[in-house]
Amino acid sequence: MFRTIYVLLRDTGRRPAEIAGLDLDCLEYDHGDYQLIWHNMKGRRLRRRLPILQQTADAIKDWKESRARLDLPRNSAGHLFPAISNSYRHLDSGYISRSIRLWADSIPALDSEELGRDGTSLPFDRSKIFPYAFRHTLCQRYADAGVLQHVLQALMDHKSADTTAAYFQVSKKMKREAVDTLRVLTVDRHGNPAPMGSADAYEMRAVAVPWASSRRMSRQEATPARSASSAPGVLPTAPTRPISPLSKTRSAA
Repeated sequence: MFRTIYVLLRDTGRRPAEIAGLDLDCLEYDHGDYQLIWHNMKGRRLRRRLPILQQTADAIKDWKESRARLDLPRNSAGHLFPAISNSYRHLDSGYISRSIRLWADSIPALDSEELGRDGTSLPFDRSKIFPYAFRHTLCQRYADAGVLQHVLQALMDHKSADTTAAYFQVSKKMKREAVDTLRVLTVDRHGNPAPMGSADAYEMRAVAVPWASSRRMSRQEATPARSASSAPGVLPTAPTRPISPLSKTRSAA
């Protein structure tokens, strides 16, 4: 049972309470694809539909076969994950947290992507492994794969896009892909396509300098010449207004 719960947390990103409260008939087969029917209790939106993979649907089917052979409490007849006792209709989400904690602590070695001073991998912080973390991880995986934010918002079933934005970070890889995408779409001053051969060339061309593009002017040419009065320790003199010949004639008169 808890293995199926882990698969659902990993593949769907639903909240722990939403996984615990799934109905027994939570699978829907539509035009060759499976959908998970779930209840957004936090947003009070019932019978939501989420497309799932075949392997996720198979995990649910396997558990339902095992479930049919168990002597379960009557109150849990309509739920996928039965309660421990007759006091509840379905499994309490607290048991999910405990099972994930026991599983994470039982892993002999769990390395992170960070390296220590000796070049070896540092241990992963096991306190970061908890049921709700799977929801953030799923959103980050989709964001890294290039899924648009409004699609992510629909998958996470958020009302606000700002809520979805808080679930993932813009990684260095995403920034690099954005720059690489833009550099091949650059045009010259006549509007003709002029893609950059590399990201470095795009960055050099995108630097703004006075009077010309940085790829045509050196730093010395692009820097305005300083007058003698602008030397250190010398106050600049106020600019004098040119006097026309007519004004000289009037002053002489």
